[in-house]
Amino acid sequence: MVAAENPAEPRKKRQVYRCFLVRCRLEEDAEPGTEPAWRFSVQEAGPDAGRRSFACLKDVEAYLEAQLGSSGKHAAGPAE
Repeated sequence: MVAAENPAEPRKKRQVYRCFLVRCRLEEDAEPGTEPAWRFSVQEAGPDAGRRSFACLKDVEAYLEAQLGSSGKHAAGPAE
């Protein structure tokens, strides 16, 4: 038996989800005499997902903003 829709209830908006795995690792011995540096990789969940590597957190942020912006009107805006 299928439940009937109640016209008095507001319709639920379709929710869009994207799932990303962000890895952070500290490279301590990249080159002798240099300071340790954080390195990052981002992988979207899914069977055919590739992985992208980044040297700074700002590049990770820009990449994620671009990916979410590609979802059109569902893109996340700045935090308030």
